[in-house]
Amino acid sequence: MSKRTIQLSQKALDITGSNLSNSKVEGYTRQTVDIGASYINEFAYWQTKSSRMALAGQGAIGIGVDQVRDPYIDKRYRDTTPSVSEHSTMTDILKEVETVLDNITTDGVTASLDTFKKALSNYAERPDNEELASIVRNEAFNMTKLLHSYYADLENLKETNLEALDASVEDTNNIIERIVNYNKSIVKEYAAMATGKYGEGESVTGSYGPNEMLDERNLLIDELSYKGNIVVHDNPDGSVRIEMDGVEIVNGEKYERLYMKARL
Repeated sequence: MSKRTIQLSQKALDITGSNLSNSKVEGYTRQTVDIGASYINEFAYWQTKSSRMALAGQGAIGIGVDQVRDPYIDKRYRDTTPSVSEHSTMTDILKEVETVLDNITTDGVTASLDTFKKALSNYAERPDNEELASIVRNEAFNMTKLLHSYYADLENLKETNLEALDASVEDTNNIIERIVNYNKSIVKEYAAMATGKYGEGESVTGSYGPNEMLDERNLLIDELSYKGNIVVHDNPDGSVRIEMDGVEIVNGEKYERLYMKARL
C-alpha cells in the first residue's frame, strides 16, 4: 500500500510537471490525476465476511488522468467566434475601401464635384464664353477619369478579396480533413482505453481518453469556428459530428468539402 501511494504521488507530480511544461502550448488543457479509495471486488460473492474484512483498508488507487475542461465554455466560445471573425473581416475590407475612396487626405470625388459644379455655375452665367465651356469640359473629364480610377481600384480590391476567400475555403477543407483524421485515431484509442463501454455500445464521452489528441482536435474545432457557425456533437465512439450553418460537414470518418459558388 505504501509503495502504491508513493507511485500515485509520483504520477501526480509528473502530471503537475507536464502542466507547467505545457502552460504556453496552444490548445493544451490542464490535466489532473483522479485518485480514489481502493475497494473490495464487488463481484466476489464467494468471499466470507472475514476475508472481506482482511481486504479492507487497501489505500488509494489511480483511476485515470482527466482534463480540466468545461464543455459549456467550449460551446460559448464557438458560438461567439463566428461573429468576431465576421466583423473583423468586414472592418478590414471597409478600411481598404476607405483607402480607395479617400476624401480626407486627397482631393476625392467630393472636391471634384464641387469644382465641376463651380465651373458649371460660371458657365451658366456666361454661356457664350468659350474659355468657360472648355473649363467645364475639362472638369467633367477629370471627374469621369476619377470615377473610372475608383472603379478600377474597387475591382482590384474585389479580386483580391475573392482570392483570399478561395484560400480561406481551402484552409477550411484542410481543417475538416485533419479533424476527421483525429476522429479516426481517437476512436481507436477509446476502443483500447474504454473497452467496457465501447464493447457494450455505450458512449465513451466523459471516459478517460487520449487527452493530447483531444486537445489537438479541440484546437482545430476552435479554428473551424472562425470559418462559420458550427455546432459540435459527441458521437458514442468518441468521434465528433459537426454541422456548419445546419449542414453536416463532419461525422466520424465522413466529411464534406466546401466549394465557392461561381463568381458573378
